Amino acid sequence: MQPTKLNHTLDSWTRAVSLLMLGGICYVLSGSALAQQPLPTEDQPQLRIQGSNTVGAKLGPALVKGLLQQQGLQDISLQPAGENETKASGFTADGRKVTVALAAHGSSTGFAALQDGSAALAAASRPIKSAEQQSLQAYGDMRSRSSEQVIAIDGVAVIVSPENPLQSLDTRQLAALFAGEITDWSQLGSKPGAVNIYARDDNSGTYDTFKELVLAPQGKTLGASAMRFESNDQLSDRVSADTYGIGFVGLPSIRSSKALAIADGESVAMFPSRELIATEDYPLSRRLFFYLKPGEENQWAHALVAFAQSPAG
Repeated sequence: MQPTKLNHTLDSWTRAVSLLMLGGICYVLSGSALAQQPLPTEDQPQLRIQGSNTVGAKLGPALVKGLLQQQGLQDISLQPAGENETKASGFTADGRKVTVALAAHGSSTGFAALQDGSAALAAASRPIKSAEQQSLQAYGDMRSRSSEQVIAIDGVAVIVSPENPLQSLDTRQLAALFAGEITDWSQLGSKPGAVNIYARDDNSGTYDTFKELVLAPQGKTLGASAMRFESNDQLSDRVSADTYGIGFVGLPSIRSSKALAIADGESVAMFPSRELIATEDYPLSRRLFFYLKPGEENQWAHALVAFAQSPAG
């Protein structure tokens, strides 16, 4: 989904060329120039991406595949490379293999990977934190236009089992539920049963967003009984099978669960529809990002950012 309101709007970048920003200088490469860059040793990817599970589960691999197609690669494949990890690969016309590795273990892991050099691109489902920005300050301003790239607008969906008759909640009720203060569904007018809480882990940008938009404004913290998950999809599958479960995930991971309509303050309860998320009217809307270190020399990283901002992306 392309965002309609962005802090960093970019013109159309790609029409048979890739516009790369390296240290503030523009480089225009022909569509096949990236594939002609020197290749690393066998099994070493041209690009490593680390960070958000929300981005890395579906959107990131789709963008990488689109970039490889744009660059004219053939026999492109997306293969699991471990839990919450994907390897994308393809072949140039002269048979050279190009590989991109994506690891989706949570937004905070992306910024740590930028710092230790194990990834050239960080994917995040929330903005960079002040402490993370400070840890990377030796490279320059991580909030600059060239480093912080909004690539999509997403929504945090609050999900329950399809068997749960509840249709909506407000953020005050949500905070009380996830803090463990509401312990039985009968307290919300639903059928009796002990509430089971499912939440993302501490590395998750989705969890950070939920804390910022739901828990913190009500002065609450996540209850100790919450079951924690690295993966949006795994969390959603557990909730859909638990009549008394409730959790939160990125919009693409609703899967077989049921999303609730959410109200904030005096607003009307809203379901996480594409339209309401695109306009950022849905109370739990949030932006998704790619982050590059200033001066990053990996041209595939810059090309992927450019592709994500292009009409095709």
